[in-house]
Amino acid sequence: MQSDFTCTPFMFEIAFANLALAVLAIRAAAASVRELMTIGLSSAAFLWGAVIGHLYQWFANGDHAPGNTGGVLVYDILAPAGLIAIAAVSMRTRSAEGLPS
Repeated sequence: MQSDFTCTPFMFEIAFANLALAVLAIRAAAASVRELMTIGLSSAAFLWGAVIGHLYQWFANGDHAPGNTGGVLVYDILAPAGLIAIAAVSMRTRSAEGLPS
C-alpha cells in the first residue's frame, strides 16, 4: 500500500520544529514566569513566521487547503499570543507583589 504523502526534506524539518514546540509545551507546565515568556516568544517566532507563509499561499496562490487556512491559521496566531499574555500577566502580578519573576 502506497502513502498519499511523499516525505520531503522540508516535511522532515517541520517535524523537528513541531517536536521542539512539544518539548517547550511540556517544559511550560513547570516553568518560571521568565521561562514562560521565553517559551511564548520562541513559539511565536516559529508559528507567526508560519502565519506569514500561510497568508502568502492563501492570497498569492488561492490555497485554501485545511492545512493552510482555517483552524491551523487561528492556532498559529492564538497559541503563542495566549502564552505570552499569560506570562505578561504573571510577571505584572509577581512584580506588584514584590516577588522576583
